[in-house]
Amino acid sequence: MSIRAFKIFVINLNESTERLERLKSEFERIGLDFERIPAVDGRKLSENQILKHYSPELNRKKYFVPLSKPEIGVYLSHLTACEKIISENLDFGMILEDDIVLKDGFQMIPQVLCSLNEKWNYIKLIAPGKKKKIKKSERIVVDLPIELNIESYFKDINSGKNETITETRSISAPAIFELITWNKPPIGASAYAITLDGAKEFLSKRSIFFRPIDVDLQYEWETSLNIQGLSPFFLELLGDKSTVQTCKLKYHYPLARIIYKLKYAIISGLYSKEK
Repeated sequence: MSIRAFKIFVINLNESTERLERLKSEFERIGLDFERIPAVDGRKLSENQILKHYSPELNRKKYFVPLSKPEIGVYLSHLTACEKIISENLDFGMILEDDIVLKDGFQMIPQVLCSLNEKWNYIKLIAPGKKKKIKKSERIVVDLPIELNIESYFKDINSGKNETITETRSISAPAIFELITWNKPPIGASAYAITLDGAKEFLSKRSIFFRPIDVDLQYEWETSLNIQGLSPFFLELLGDKSTVQTCKLKYHYPLARIIYKLKYAIISGLYSKEK
């Protein structure tokens, strides 16, 4: 297994202290570290700050409803995480929002990502919601180190008592994963890994954005990201209310959402056939 430079980043609003403390406990339990990235609070951004990165004009042309300030803040937070990967010259980063719950086995994921030989740039680590049709699946077998406690029994010739010696041995055991590609990637940006090249590509294409990030990631032909997933998934979403509150906004024009969905279905269908 090659040694690669990576970090786990958690995006967290300053006010969401309970979520941060919960994740600290979960990461400590599985023996991994993470670096907190203060989330951008879109509600506190000025109009000038917003217009540096968000284009209302492109939004009207390519999406069906304006983005709310919290949605803009979320997008900027993910761009900040990508900038961290680039500035620290990491091979890849694992970017998590603070509404995820770690399950036993998540500690294996960094080792699995380090072992991937094929070129990748974006891998989802969770795929909640409606299951998407899988186009391709590649089996990944990784030898992961584990420790065994082995007990040996013997009889002490002096005392005549039975004694036990416990010895810890390190061995390797195969673990099976699947690297999957969907016809249409699942929506969401709660947890993913992105490479240095992927972060650079994404920033070059989305220094100005106009859709929510979880929707935008489905536009692979625009972002140049090859969206894949690593199964099984060892994360799940927190059940409490999202800290990204969106208000009901009016569509740009009548039937805007229907027209948007039809356009996406046609273009994504053509792209899927070409992949």
